[in-house]
Amino acid sequence: MWLIRLYLFLIYIQLTYCKAVPKSLTKEEFLAERKEAHWHEQVISAGGDIHLSPKEQYVDKLLLDLKAADFEDARLGKKPFLPSLHFFEAKPLIDNSSIFHIIKDIPKGAVLHIHDTAMVSLDWVVKNVTYRDNLYMCVPANNNERVEYLFADRLPNATDQCSWELVRNRRENSTDVEEFDEWLKRQMSLLRDDLASTNPTQDDIWKQFTSCFSVMNGMVYYPPVVRDYFRRALQEFHDDNVQYIEVRILLKETYNLDGTKNDFLYLLEMYRNVSEEFKRDNPTSSGAKVIITGIRNFNNSVIRTLIKQVTQFRQRFPDFIVGFDLVSQEDRGKPLLYYLDELIAPNAHDPSTLPYIFHAGETVWQGTVVDENIIDAILLGTKRLGHGFAISKHPWGLEEVKKRDIAIEVNPISNQVLGLVKDLRNHPVSFLLAQNYPIVISPDDPPMWGAKGLSYDFFEAFMGLTGAKTGLAFLKKMARNSLEYSSLSTEEKKMALDVWEVKWNTFIDNTVGNVTINVTEPASTSNPTNRNGTNDSATFGLHRTLIFLICLLSLNMWSSFVQKPC
Repeated sequence: MWLIRLYLFLIYIQLTYCKAVPKSLTKEEFLAERKEAHWHEQVISAGGDIHLSPKEQYVDKLLLDLKAADFEDARLGKKPFLPSLHFFEAKPLIDNSSIFHIIKDIPKGAVLHIHDTAMVSLDWVVKNVTYRDNLYMCVPANNNERVEYLFADRLPNATDQCSWELVRNRRENSTDVEEFDEWLKRQMSLLRDDLASTNPTQDDIWKQFTSCFSVMNGMVYYPPVVRDYFRRALQEFHDDNVQYIEVRILLKETYNLDGTKNDFLYLLEMYRNVSEEFKRDNPTSSGAKVIITGIRNFNNSVIRTLIKQVTQFRQRFPDFIVGFDLVSQEDRGKPLLYYLDELIAPNAHDPSTLPYIFHAGETVWQGTVVDENIIDAILLGTKRLGHGFAISKHPWGLEEVKKRDIAIEVNPISNQVLGLVKDLRNHPVSFLLAQNYPIVISPDDPPMWGAKGLSYDFFEAFMGLTGAKTGLAFLKKMARNSLEYSSLSTEEKKMALDVWEVKWNTFIDNTVGNVTINVTEPASTSNPTNRNGTNDSATFGLHRTLIFLICLLSLNMWSSFVQKPC
Protein backbone atom coordinates (compact mmCIF):
# COMPACT_ATOMS: atom_id res chain seq x y z
CA MET A 1 0.00 0.00 0.00
CA TRP A 2 2.88 2.41 0.75
CA LEU A 3 4.20 1.85 -2.77
CA ILE A 4 0.83 2.83 -4.23
CA ARG A 5 0.80 5.97 -2.10
CA LEU A 6 4.36 6.85 -3.20
CA TYR A 7 3.45 6.29 -6.83
CA LEU A 8 0.36 8.51 -6.59
CA PHE A 9 2.35 11.15 -4.69
CA LEU A 10 4.95 11.31 -7.47
CA ILE A 11 2.18 11.67 -10.04
CA TYR A 12 0.75 14.52 -7.96
CA ILE A 13 4.14 16.27 -7.81
CA GLN A 14 4.60 15.90 -11.53
CA LEU A 15 1.14 17.20 -12.39
CA THR A 16 1.33 20.04 -9.89
CA TYR A 17 4.78 21.41 -10.49
CA CYS A 18 5.68 20.44 -14.03
CA LYS A 19 4.24 21.62 -17.31
CA ALA A 20 3.02 18.92 -19.63
CA VAL A 21 5.62 18.22 -22.28
CA PRO A 22 3.92 17.00 -25.46
CA LYS A 23 5.46 13.85 -26.78
CA SER A 24 4.67 11.44 -29.53
CA LEU A 25 3.56 7.97 -28.43
CA THR A 26 3.77 4.69 -30.15
CA LYS A 27 0.58 2.66 -30.16
CA GLU A 28 2.00 0.38 -27.48
CA GLU A 29 2.94 3.36 -25.29
CA PHE A 30 -0.51 4.91 -25.76
CA LEU A 31 -2.26 1.70 -24.75
CA ALA A 32 0.03 1.25 -21.75
CA GLU A 33 -0.58 4.79 -20.52
CA ARG A 34 -4.30 4.45 -21.17
CA LYS A 35 -4.36 1.30 -19.06
CA GLU A 36 -2.44 3.09 -16.34
CA ALA A 37 -4.90 6.01 -16.38
CA HIS A 38 -7.85 3.65 -15.96
CA TRP A 39 -6.13 1.85 -13.09
CA HIS A 40 -5.31 5.16 -11.41
CA GLU A 41 -8.96 6.27 -11.57
CA GLN A 42 -10.03 2.97 -10.10
CA VAL A 43 -7.59 3.17 -7.20
CA ILE A 44 -8.74 6.62 -6.09
CA SER A 45 -12.50 5.92 -6.36
CA ALA A 46 -14.87 4.68 -3.64
CA GLY A 47 -13.90 1.08 -2.96
CA GLY A 48 -10.47 1.55 -4.49
CA ASP A 49 -8.87 0.76 -1.16
CA ILE A 50 -10.79 -2.51 -0.77
CA HIS A 51 -8.94 -5.75 -1.51
CA LEU A 52 -11.19 -8.60 -2.62
CA SER A 53 -10.57 -12.22 -1.74
CA PRO A 54 -10.73 -14.87 -4.48
CA LYS A 55 -14.35 -15.68 -3.58
CA GLU A 56 -15.26 -12.00 -3.51
CA GLN A 57 -13.68 -11.63 -6.94
CA TYR A 58 -16.10 -14.19 -8.30
CA VAL A 59 -19.12 -12.38 -6.88
CA ASP A 60 -17.58 -9.20 -8.26
CA LYS A 61 -17.31 -10.75 -11.73
CA LEU A 62 -20.91 -11.91 -11.55
CA LEU A 63 -22.08 -8.38 -10.71
CA LEU A 64 -19.83 -6.76 -13.31
CA ASP A 65 -20.99 -9.09 -16.08
CA LEU A 66 -24.63 -8.32 -15.28
CA LYS A 67 -23.90 -4.60 -14.96
CA ALA A 68 -21.92 -4.44 -18.20
CA ALA A 69 -24.76 -6.15 -20.06
CA ASP A 70 -27.31 -3.65 -18.70
CA PHE A 71 -25.07 -0.71 -19.52
CA GLU A 72 -24.38 -1.91 -23.06
CA ASP A 73 -28.02 -2.73 -23.83
CA ALA A 74 -29.12 0.68 -22.57
CA ARG A 75 -26.28 2.48 -24.38
CA LEU A 76 -27.32 0.85 -27.65
CA GLY A 77 -30.99 1.67 -27.05
CA LYS A 78 -32.09 -1.93 -26.62
CA LYS A 79 -33.74 -1.24 -23.25
CA PRO A 80 -34.12 1.65 -20.82
CA PHE A 81 -31.42 2.45 -18.31
CA LEU A 82 -33.25 2.19 -14.99
CA PRO A 83 -31.55 5.02 -13.03
CA SER A 84 -32.47 7.40 -15.85
CA LEU A 85 -36.18 6.64 -15.35
CA HIS A 86 -38.34 8.20 -12.66
CA PHE A 87 -38.45 5.74 -9.76
CA PHE A 88 -42.20 5.24 -10.17
CA GLU A 89 -41.50 3.87 -13.65
CA ALA A 90 -38.28 2.09 -12.72
CA LYS A 91 -39.45 0.24 -9.60
CA PRO A 92 -41.27 -2.69 -11.27
CA LEU A 93 -38.27 -3.14 -13.58
CA ILE A 94 -35.86 -2.98 -10.64
CA ASP A 95 -37.90 -5.65 -8.88
CA ASN A 96 -37.12 -8.01 -11.76
CA SER A 97 -33.42 -7.15 -11.94
CA SER A 98 -30.88 -9.88 -11.19
CA ILE A 99 -28.55 -7.25 -9.75
CA PHE A 100 -31.28 -6.05 -7.40
CA HIS A 101 -31.83 -9.57 -6.09
CA ILE A 102 -28.12 -9.85 -5.30
CA ILE A 103 -28.10 -6.43 -3.63
CA LYS A 104 -31.05 -7.41 -1.44
CA ASP A 105 -28.91 -10.21 0.01
CA ILE A 106 -25.93 -7.95 0.71
CA PRO A 107 -25.39 -7.02 4.39
CA LYS A 108 -25.76 -3.25 4.07
CA GLY A 109 -24.72 -2.19 7.56
CA ALA A 110 -26.70 0.84 8.72
CA VAL A 111 -29.27 3.40 7.64
CA LEU A 112 -28.17 6.83 8.88
CA HIS A 113 -30.84 9.00 7.25
CA ILE A 114 -34.49 8.06 7.81
CA HIS A 115 -37.49 9.92 9.23
CA ASP A 116 -39.78 8.72 11.99
CA THR A 117 -43.15 8.49 10.20
CA ALA A 118 -41.72 7.43 6.83
CA MET A 119 -39.97 4.15 7.61
CA VAL A 120 -42.48 1.33 7.22
CA SER A 121 -43.92 -0.12 4.03
CA LEU A 122 -47.33 1.17 3.00
CA ASP A 123 -48.66 -2.38 2.71
CA TRP A 124 -48.12 -2.94 6.43
CA VAL A 125 -49.61 0.42 7.39
CA VAL A 126 -52.76 -0.22 5.35
CA LYS A 127 -53.22 -3.89 6.22
CA ASN A 128 -52.35 -3.49 9.90
CA VAL A 129 -52.95 0.04 11.18
CA THR A 130 -56.06 0.91 9.16
CA TYR A 131 -57.72 -2.36 10.19
CA ARG A 132 -57.55 -1.48 13.89
CA ASP A 133 -60.55 -0.55 15.98
CA ASN A 134 -61.37 3.07 16.79
CA LEU A 135 -59.63 4.53 13.74
CA TYR A 136 -61.64 7.35 12.15
CA MET A 137 -61.04 9.00 8.82
CA CYS A 138 -61.97 12.42 7.49
CA VAL A 139 -62.30 12.48 3.70
CA PRO A 140 -62.32 16.06 2.36
CA ALA A 141 -64.73 17.08 -0.37
CA ASN A 142 -61.81 18.59 -2.27
CA ASN A 143 -59.98 15.74 -3.98
CA ASN A 144 -56.74 17.72 -3.87
CA GLU A 145 -56.70 17.44 -0.09
CA ARG A 146 -55.61 14.31 1.70
CA VAL A 147 -57.44 12.09 4.17
CA GLU A 148 -56.93 12.71 7.89
CA TYR A 149 -56.94 9.98 10.53
CA LEU A 150 -57.57 9.88 14.26
CA PHE A 151 -57.92 7.15 16.87
CA ALA A 152 -60.72 8.01 19.28
CA ASP A 153 -63.21 6.37 21.67
CA ARG A 154 -66.07 8.39 20.18
CA LEU A 155 -66.95 10.11 16.91
CA PRO A 156 -64.76 13.22 16.51
CA ASN A 157 -66.46 16.53 15.85
CA ALA A 158 -67.11 17.38 12.21
CA THR A 159 -65.11 20.17 10.56
CA ASP A 160 -65.93 22.60 7.78
CA GLN A 161 -63.99 20.44 5.35
CA CYS A 162 -65.47 17.03 6.15
CA SER A 163 -67.13 14.74 8.67
CA TRP A 164 -65.53 11.77 10.39
CA GLU A 165 -66.41 8.11 9.97
CA LEU A 166 -64.87 4.82 11.04
CA VAL A 167 -62.40 3.44 8.51
CA ARG A 168 -63.90 0.01 9.13
CA ASN A 169 -67.37 1.21 8.09
CA ARG A 170 -66.14 2.93 4.93
CA ARG A 171 -64.20 -0.18 3.93
CA GLU A 172 -67.21 -2.43 4.48
CA ASN A 173 -69.38 -0.11 2.40
CA SER A 174 -66.92 -0.01 -0.48
CA THR A 175 -67.64 -2.09 -3.56
CA ASP A 176 -64.07 -3.42 -3.73
CA VAL A 177 -62.05 -3.78 -0.52
CA GLU A 178 -58.72 -4.23 -2.31
CA GLU A 179 -59.28 -1.15 -4.42
CA PHE A 180 -60.23 0.78 -1.28
CA ASP A 181 -56.98 -0.29 0.40
CA GLU A 182 -55.02 0.73 -2.69
CA TRP A 183 -56.73 4.12 -2.53
CA LEU A 184 -55.68 4.46 1.13
CA LYS A 185 -52.10 3.63 0.15
CA ARG A 186 -52.05 6.33 -2.51
CA GLN A 187 -53.43 8.83 -0.01
CA MET A 188 -50.46 8.19 2.29
CA SER A 189 -47.78 8.71 -0.33
CA LEU A 190 -46.72 10.49 -3.49
CA LEU A 191 -47.99 7.53 -5.50
CA ARG A 192 -51.30 9.27 -6.11
CA ASP A 193 -49.54 12.16 -7.85
CA ASP A 194 -48.49 11.64 -11.45
CA LEU A 195 -44.94 12.84 -10.88
CA ALA A 196 -43.43 10.60 -13.53
CA SER A 197 -45.33 11.95 -16.54
CA THR A 198 -46.20 15.49 -15.44
CA ASN A 199 -43.63 18.18 -14.78
CA PRO A 200 -44.37 19.58 -11.32
CA THR A 201 -42.13 22.15 -9.70
CA GLN A 202 -40.13 21.31 -6.60
CA ASP A 203 -42.57 23.43 -4.59
CA ASP A 204 -45.51 21.42 -5.96
CA ILE A 205 -43.81 18.15 -5.04
CA TRP A 206 -42.86 19.35 -1.59
CA LYS A 207 -46.41 20.53 -0.89
CA GLN A 208 -47.73 17.04 -1.58
CA PHE A 209 -44.78 15.43 0.20
CA THR A 210 -45.37 17.45 3.36
CA SER A 211 -49.08 16.61 3.31
CA CYS A 212 -48.19 12.89 3.39
CA PHE A 213 -46.62 13.37 6.80
CA SER A 214 -49.78 15.06 8.06
CA VAL A 215 -51.72 11.96 6.99
CA MET A 216 -49.33 9.65 8.85
CA ASN A 217 -49.16 11.73 12.02
CA GLY A 218 -52.81 11.09 12.92
CA MET A 219 -52.25 7.34 12.85
CA VAL A 220 -48.71 6.92 14.07
CA TYR A 221 -48.73 9.06 17.23
CA TYR A 222 -51.30 6.85 18.94
CA PRO A 223 -49.14 4.90 21.49
CA PRO A 224 -50.02 1.32 20.47
CA VAL A 225 -49.24 2.25 16.85
CA VAL A 226 -46.05 4.15 17.72
CA ARG A 227 -44.73 1.05 19.44
CA ASP A 228 -45.70 -1.35 16.67
CA TYR A 229 -44.64 1.01 13.88
CA PHE A 230 -41.14 1.47 15.32
CA ARG A 231 -40.79 -2.24 15.91
CA ARG A 232 -41.95 -2.96 12.37
CA ALA A 233 -39.41 -0.47 11.00
CA LEU A 234 -36.59 -2.28 12.76
CA GLN A 235 -37.90 -5.59 11.46
CA GLU A 236 -38.25 -4.47 7.85
CA PHE A 237 -34.76 -3.04 7.77
CA HIS A 238 -33.42 -6.14 9.50
CA ASP A 239 -35.12 -8.29 6.84
CA ASP A 240 -33.40 -6.12 4.22
CA ASN A 241 -30.03 -6.92 5.82
CA VAL A 242 -29.67 -3.62 7.68
CA GLN A 243 -28.54 -4.10 11.26
CA TYR A 244 -28.79 -0.57 12.69
CA ILE A 245 -30.73 2.65 12.04
CA GLU A 246 -30.47 6.27 13.16
CA VAL A 247 -33.90 7.88 13.02
CA ARG A 248 -34.64 11.58 12.78
CA ILE A 249 -37.64 12.16 15.02
CA LEU A 250 -39.87 15.09 15.87
CA LEU A 251 -40.71 15.58 19.52
CA LYS A 252 -44.48 15.23 19.41
CA GLU A 253 -47.01 14.46 22.08
CA THR A 254 -48.67 11.10 21.61
CA TYR A 255 -52.42 11.00 22.22
CA ASN A 256 -54.82 8.51 23.83
CA LEU A 257 -58.30 7.40 22.78
CA ASP A 258 -59.90 9.87 25.20
CA GLY A 259 -57.94 12.75 23.70
CA THR A 260 -55.46 13.15 26.56
CA LYS A 261 -51.80 13.69 25.67
CA ASN A 262 -48.53 12.12 26.78
CA ASP A 263 -45.34 14.15 27.16
CA PHE A 264 -42.17 13.96 25.08
CA LEU A 265 -40.44 11.75 27.61
CA TYR A 266 -43.12 9.12 27.11
CA LEU A 267 -42.30 8.97 23.38
CA LEU A 268 -38.53 8.80 23.92
CA GLU A 269 -38.80 6.03 26.49
CA MET A 270 -41.07 4.06 24.17
CA TYR A 271 -38.61 4.34 21.27
CA ARG A 272 -35.70 3.32 23.46
CA ASN A 273 -37.57 0.37 25.00
CA VAL A 274 -38.62 -0.94 21.59
CA SER A 275 -35.03 -0.73 20.38
CA GLU A 276 -33.73 -2.62 23.40
CA GLU A 277 -36.43 -5.28 23.04
CA PHE A 278 -35.60 -5.73 19.38
CA LYS A 279 -31.89 -6.14 20.12
CA ARG A 280 -32.69 -8.80 22.72
CA ASP A 281 -34.86 -10.69 20.24
CA ASN A 282 -32.37 -10.23 17.38
CA PRO A 283 -28.79 -10.56 18.67
CA THR A 284 -27.25 -9.48 15.32
CA SER A 285 -29.09 -6.16 15.44
CA SER A 286 -27.63 -2.98 16.95
CA GLY A 287 -31.13 -1.54 17.23
CA ALA A 288 -31.72 2.17 16.76
CA LYS A 289 -30.71 5.58 18.06
CA VAL A 290 -32.48 8.89 17.46
CA ILE A 291 -31.61 12.35 16.16
CA ILE A 292 -34.13 14.89 17.45
CA THR A 293 -35.21 17.47 14.90
CA GLY A 294 -36.85 20.86 14.73
CA ILE A 295 -38.63 22.45 11.76
CA ARG A 296 -36.85 25.10 9.70
CA ASN A 297 -39.75 27.53 9.88
CA PHE A 298 -39.87 27.64 13.69
CA ASN A 299 -39.01 31.00 15.19
CA ASN A 300 -35.87 31.54 17.27
CA SER A 301 -37.54 31.19 20.66
CA VAL A 302 -39.08 27.82 19.74
CA ILE A 303 -35.73 26.46 18.54
CA ARG A 304 -34.01 27.86 21.64
CA THR A 305 -36.49 26.05 23.88
CA LEU A 306 -36.24 22.87 21.83
CA ILE A 307 -32.44 22.80 22.01
CA LYS A 308 -32.61 23.19 25.80
CA GLN A 309 -35.07 20.30 25.99
CA VAL A 310 -32.96 18.09 23.74
CA THR A 311 -29.84 18.86 25.77
CA GLN A 312 -31.68 17.84 28.95
CA PHE A 313 -33.10 14.68 27.37
CA ARG A 314 -29.64 13.78 26.10
CA GLN A 315 -28.33 13.91 29.66
CA ARG A 316 -30.96 11.32 30.53
CA PHE A 317 -30.46 9.18 27.39
CA PRO A 318 -26.82 9.87 26.35
CA ASP A 319 -26.49 6.57 24.49
CA PHE A 320 -29.81 6.85 22.66
CA ILE A 321 -30.16 10.50 21.64
CA VAL A 322 -27.17 11.07 19.36
CA GLY A 323 -27.80 14.43 17.73
CA PHE A 324 -29.92 17.38 16.67
CA ASP A 325 -31.03 18.52 13.21
CA LEU A 326 -33.37 20.92 11.42
CA VAL A 327 -35.67 19.53 8.73
CA SER A 328 -38.32 20.42 6.09
CA GLN A 329 -37.91 21.97 2.64
CA GLU A 330 -34.55 23.70 2.71
CA ASP A 331 -35.33 26.11 -0.15
CA ARG A 332 -38.33 27.55 1.73
CA GLY A 333 -37.11 27.18 5.30
CA LYS A 334 -34.90 29.41 7.39
CA PRO A 335 -31.15 28.87 6.93
CA LEU A 336 -28.84 27.71 9.71
CA LEU A 337 -27.45 31.23 9.89
CA TYR A 338 -30.86 32.44 11.08
CA TYR A 339 -30.51 30.23 14.18
CA LEU A 340 -26.82 30.94 14.75
CA ASP A 341 -27.19 32.25 18.32
CA GLU A 342 -29.29 29.27 19.34
CA LEU A 343 -27.04 26.72 17.65
CA ILE A 344 -23.77 28.08 19.00
CA ALA A 345 -24.94 28.32 22.62
CA PRO A 346 -25.13 24.62 23.62
CA ASN A 347 -21.72 23.81 22.16
CA ALA A 348 -19.88 26.96 23.25
CA HIS A 349 -17.72 24.99 25.67
CA ASP A 350 -18.16 21.31 24.89
CA PRO A 351 -19.05 20.17 21.33
CA SER A 352 -20.15 16.78 22.69
CA THR A 353 -22.97 18.40 24.66
CA LEU A 354 -25.27 18.27 21.65
CA PRO A 355 -23.84 16.77 18.45
CA TYR A 356 -25.19 18.21 15.22
CA ILE A 357 -26.07 16.07 12.20
CA PHE A 358 -27.53 18.68 9.86
CA HIS A 359 -29.53 18.49 6.67
CA ALA A 360 -27.61 20.85 4.38
CA GLY A 361 -27.43 21.53 0.66
CA GLU A 362 -30.64 19.77 -0.41
CA THR A 363 -30.98 22.29 -3.21
CA VAL A 364 -29.98 23.09 -6.78
CA TRP A 365 -29.24 26.74 -5.97
CA GLN A 366 -25.76 28.24 -5.76
CA GLY A 367 -24.55 31.30 -3.90
CA THR A 368 -27.66 31.59 -1.73
CA VAL A 369 -28.25 31.24 2.00
CA VAL A 370 -29.74 27.82 1.18
CA ASP A 371 -26.70 26.10 -0.33
CA GLU A 372 -24.47 28.04 2.08
CA ASN A 373 -26.02 25.88 4.80
CA ILE A 374 -23.24 23.47 3.79
CA ILE A 375 -20.57 25.92 4.92
CA ASP A 376 -22.47 26.84 8.07
CA ALA A 377 -23.14 23.20 8.99
CA ILE A 378 -19.43 22.36 8.70
CA LEU A 379 -18.42 25.39 10.77
CA LEU A 380 -20.99 24.40 13.42
CA GLY A 381 -19.30 21.02 13.67
CA THR A 382 -21.83 18.74 12.00
CA LYS A 383 -20.84 15.07 12.22
CA ARG A 384 -22.46 14.26 8.87
CA LEU A 385 -24.19 16.19 6.09
CA GLY A 386 -27.75 15.21 5.25
CA HIS A 387 -28.05 15.13 1.43
CA GLY A 388 -25.23 17.61 0.69
CA PHE A 389 -26.51 17.73 -2.89
CA ALA A 390 -25.01 21.18 -3.56
CA ILE A 391 -21.58 20.52 -2.04
CA SER A 392 -19.86 20.13 -5.43
CA LYS A 393 -20.48 23.88 -5.89
CA HIS A 394 -18.47 24.66 -2.76
CA PRO A 395 -14.74 23.87 -3.11
CA TRP A 396 -14.08 24.85 0.50
CA GLY A 397 -16.80 22.46 1.62
CA LEU A 398 -15.30 19.66 -0.45
CA GLU A 399 -11.89 20.23 1.14
CA GLU A 400 -13.33 20.34 4.64
CA VAL A 401 -15.47 17.19 4.47
CA LYS A 402 -12.34 15.27 3.50
CA LYS A 403 -10.15 17.01 6.05
CA ARG A 404 -12.68 16.63 8.87
CA ASP A 405 -13.91 13.22 7.66
CA ILE A 406 -17.56 14.31 7.50
CA ALA A 407 -19.71 11.74 5.74
CA ILE A 408 -22.36 12.87 3.25
CA GLU A 409 -25.69 11.06 3.62
CA VAL A 410 -26.76 10.48 0.02
CA ASN A 411 -30.40 9.61 -0.67
CA PRO A 412 -30.57 8.92 -4.44
CA ILE A 413 -34.26 8.10 -4.88
CA SER A 414 -35.37 10.95 -2.63
CA ASN A 415 -33.26 13.42 -4.60
CA GLN A 416 -34.87 12.24 -7.82
CA VAL A 417 -38.50 12.06 -6.66
CA LEU A 418 -38.30 15.43 -4.90
CA GLY A 419 -37.05 17.08 -8.07
CA LEU A 420 -33.32 17.71 -7.56
CA VAL A 421 -32.18 15.47 -10.43
CA LYS A 422 -34.06 13.55 -13.12
CA ASP A 423 -31.40 11.15 -14.39
CA LEU A 424 -29.35 9.72 -11.54
CA ARG A 425 -26.30 9.48 -13.80
CA ASN A 426 -26.19 13.27 -13.43
CA HIS A 427 -26.28 13.20 -9.63
CA PRO A 428 -23.35 15.29 -8.33
CA VAL A 429 -22.31 12.60 -5.87
CA SER A 430 -21.04 10.53 -8.80
CA PHE A 431 -18.18 13.04 -8.91
CA LEU A 432 -17.54 12.55 -5.19
CA LEU A 433 -17.64 8.77 -5.39
CA ALA A 434 -15.08 8.87 -8.20
CA GLN A 435 -12.71 10.53 -5.71
CA ASN A 436 -13.60 8.46 -2.63
CA TYR A 437 -15.22 11.19 -0.56
CA PRO A 438 -16.82 9.91 2.66
CA ILE A 439 -20.29 8.80 1.52
CA VAL A 440 -23.10 6.74 3.04
CA ILE A 441 -26.23 5.63 1.17
CA SER A 442 -29.64 6.04 2.82
CA PRO A 443 -33.35 5.91 1.81
CA ASP A 444 -34.73 9.09 3.51
CA ASP A 445 -38.51 8.37 3.31
CA PRO A 446 -38.94 5.11 1.33
CA PRO A 447 -42.69 4.47 1.78
CA MET A 448 -43.51 7.89 0.37
CA TRP A 449 -42.47 6.59 -3.07
CA GLY A 450 -43.53 2.99 -2.58
CA ALA A 451 -40.11 1.63 -1.66
CA LYS A 452 -39.13 -0.53 1.29
CA GLY A 453 -35.84 -0.84 3.14
CA LEU A 454 -32.46 0.24 1.75
CA SER A 455 -31.95 -2.07 -1.22
CA TYR A 456 -33.60 0.20 -3.81
CA ASP A 457 -31.26 3.09 -2.97
CA PHE A 458 -28.26 0.75 -2.98
CA PHE A 459 -29.31 -0.43 -6.44
CA GLU A 460 -29.76 3.09 -7.79
CA ALA A 461 -26.41 4.17 -6.34
CA PHE A 462 -24.62 1.11 -7.73
CA MET A 463 -26.13 1.43 -11.19
CA GLY A 464 -26.62 5.19 -11.52
CA LEU A 465 -23.91 6.87 -9.44
CA THR A 466 -20.99 4.66 -10.48
CA GLY A 467 -19.61 3.40 -13.76
CA ALA A 468 -19.82 0.10 -15.58
CA LYS A 469 -16.50 -1.06 -14.12
CA THR A 470 -17.40 -0.37 -10.48
CA GLY A 471 -18.30 -3.58 -8.72
CA LEU A 472 -18.47 -5.34 -5.38
CA ALA A 473 -15.72 -3.28 -3.72
CA PHE A 474 -17.96 -0.20 -3.93
CA LEU A 475 -20.89 -1.99 -2.28
CA LYS A 476 -18.61 -3.31 0.44
CA LYS A 477 -17.21 0.18 1.01
CA MET A 478 -20.69 1.71 1.32
CA ALA A 479 -21.79 -0.94 3.81
CA ARG A 480 -18.71 -0.47 5.98
CA ASN A 481 -18.95 3.32 5.75
CA SER A 482 -22.47 3.22 7.14
CA LEU A 483 -21.27 1.63 10.37
CA GLU A 484 -17.98 3.50 10.62
CA TYR A 485 -19.70 6.90 10.28
CA SER A 486 -22.57 5.99 12.59
CA SER A 487 -23.08 7.39 16.08
CA LEU A 488 -22.50 4.03 17.73
CA SER A 489 -19.97 4.13 20.55
CA THR A 490 -16.50 2.76 19.87
CA GLU A 491 -17.36 -0.53 21.53
CA GLU A 492 -20.77 -0.78 19.82
CA LYS A 493 -19.18 0.02 16.47
CA LYS A 494 -16.59 -2.73 16.85
CA MET A 495 -19.27 -5.25 17.75
CA ALA A 496 -21.46 -4.15 14.83
CA LEU A 497 -18.56 -4.40 12.37
CA ASP A 498 -17.69 -7.87 13.68
CA VAL A 499 -21.29 -8.98 13.16
CA TRP A 500 -21.32 -7.39 9.71
CA GLU A 501 -18.10 -9.20 8.74
CA VAL A 502 -19.67 -12.56 9.56
CA LYS A 503 -22.81 -11.66 7.60
CA TRP A 504 -20.71 -10.49 4.66
CA ASN A 505 -18.68 -13.68 4.50
CA THR A 506 -21.89 -15.72 4.68
CA PHE A 507 -23.32 -13.69 1.81
CA ILE A 508 -20.20 -14.31 -0.28
CA ASP A 509 -20.23 -18.04 0.44
CA ASN A 510 -23.93 -18.33 -0.35
CA THR A 511 -23.62 -16.35 -3.57
CA VAL A 512 -20.62 -18.36 -4.76
CA GLY A 513 -22.46 -21.55 -3.83
CA ASN A 514 -25.40 -20.53 -5.99
CA VAL A 515 -23.26 -19.79 -9.06
CA THR A 516 -21.89 -22.58 -11.21
CA ILE A 517 -18.32 -21.31 -11.52
CA ASN A 518 -14.97 -22.73 -10.48
CA VAL A 519 -13.78 -20.83 -7.42
CA THR A 520 -10.16 -21.93 -7.89
CA GLU A 521 -9.60 -19.49 -10.75
CA PRO A 522 -9.41 -15.70 -10.44
CA ALA A 523 -11.99 -13.62 -12.23
CA SER A 524 -12.12 -10.02 -11.09
CA THR A 525 -11.36 -6.87 -13.02
CA SER A 526 -12.48 -4.47 -10.32
CA ASN A 527 -10.04 -5.38 -7.55
CA PRO A 528 -8.05 -2.17 -7.22
CA THR A 529 -4.84 -3.90 -6.26
CA ASN A 530 -5.06 -6.15 -9.30
CA ARG A 531 -4.97 -4.27 -12.60
CA ASN A 532 -4.58 -7.33 -14.79
CA GLY A 533 -7.44 -9.34 -13.30
CA THR A 534 -5.00 -11.91 -11.90
CA ASN A 535 -4.77 -13.10 -8.34
CA ASP A 536 -1.11 -13.03 -7.27
CA SER A 537 -0.87 -15.24 -4.20
CA ALA A 538 1.89 -12.91 -3.08
CA THR A 539 2.07 -9.20 -3.80
CA PHE A 540 5.63 -9.43 -5.12
CA GLY A 541 4.56 -9.01 -8.75
CA LEU A 542 2.56 -5.91 -7.96
CA HIS A 543 5.35 -4.44 -5.84
CA ARG A 544 7.89 -5.11 -8.58
CA THR A 545 5.65 -3.37 -11.12
CA LEU A 546 5.15 -0.40 -8.84
CA ILE A 547 8.86 -0.07 -8.15
CA PHE A 548 9.50 -0.11 -11.90
CA LEU A 549 6.82 2.55 -12.46
CA ILE A 550 8.19 4.71 -9.65
CA CYS A 551 11.68 4.53 -11.15
CA LEU A 552 10.29 5.31 -14.60
CA LEU A 553 8.28 8.23 -13.26
CA SER A 554 11.27 9.56 -11.34
CA LEU A 555 13.44 9.44 -14.48
CA ASN A 556 10.66 11.18 -16.43
CA MET A 557 10.45 13.91 -13.78
CA TRP A 558 14.24 14.33 -13.81
CA SER A 559 14.17 14.60 -17.59
CA SER A 560 11.45 17.23 -17.28
CA PHE A 561 13.56 19.26 -14.85
CA VAL A 562 16.57 19.03 -17.14
CA GLN A 563 14.42 20.42 -19.98
CA LYS A 564 13.33 23.22 -17.57
CA PRO A 565 9.58 23.01 -18.15
CA CYS A 566 8.82 23.59 -14.45
